Amino acid sequence: MVAMVTFAACAEKAQTTLEDTEWKLIELKGESNTLFAAEPDSFFFTLSKEDGLNGVGACNRFFGSYVADEMPNALRLDPMGITNMACENMDLEDEFVKILYEVDSYAIEGDILSLLDEGNVIAKLQATAKAE
Repeated sequence: MVAMVTFAACAEKAQTTLEDTEWKLIELKGESNTLFAAEPDSFFFTLSKEDGLNGVGACNRFFGSYVADEMPNALRLDPMGITNMACENMDLEDEFVKILYEVDSYAIEGDILSLLDEGNVIAKLQATAKAE
């Protein structure tokens, strides 16, 4: 009985949550790109009740607000501001930020977050760490 309770408690702690997790892009519109993994400080975002949406594309930081509802997994991301530095891979950055406006729901399976638009996966991200 104790083992079952301990296992259940560990399983609950292992659940990755939408908020307060750093989500690293691994697939964009069905395509993976070696740049996503090669650039550890790029192509990620976090969501938190206190700070809203914060992330980085290829080199530019973006920020905004979001609305999430856990029951139907509804999600709306509103990146409102973005820095404007020129860097390599701006096309990927532009596409990454653009899809954030298309998101209407999400699914989490293990440590993978799928961003959805009308039920279609438009991006996949992997949990890399708890946000600080």
